[in-house]
Amino acid sequence: MIGEKLLALSNTMFSDWHAFCDREINYDEFARRMAPTMTEWRALAETAANTTTGKARAPCRSMLRPWPALWKFVDLEGVVPTNHEQERAIRLPVRIRKNSYGSTSMTGALFVTRMLSIVGTARRQGVALLDWLTSARHAYRHLLDPPALLPT
Repeated sequence: MIGEKLLALSNTMFSDWHAFCDREINYDEFARRMAPTMTEWRALAETAANTTTGKARAPCRSMLRPWPALWKFVDLEGVVPTNHEQERAIRLPVRIRKNSYGSTSMTGALFVTRMLSIVGTARRQGVALLDWLTSARHAYRHLLDPPALLPT
């Protein structure tokens, strides 16, 4: 019962979030709409957390501890309610680690860490990775300053 109500509130929250993202409502209207949703969500979470049984007890208890952080996207424009971007950012390193069984040396681990950082930064900045790596190698071999990884 509590889980169904929380799911309905989640659907309301994301409906309002998408309305904001689609510019159907402004941020002030989004925050105004979220106030009753947050109040009801908290009441349900506290009810579930204070019960002695039920599947919702543990998740609701863990939800109440970082309560202000869960709703930061309502207080600060520019913060998003999901971590999808961060999950996508670590997908490649996780796949590499899984498929290669990790690194056997600190030198290898350092190389992989640096390369994954370069790959991720280049992707986010729209920099052609192969061109950048070629320029970086040329600069290294000729004792020049390394190329910028940020677009100029």
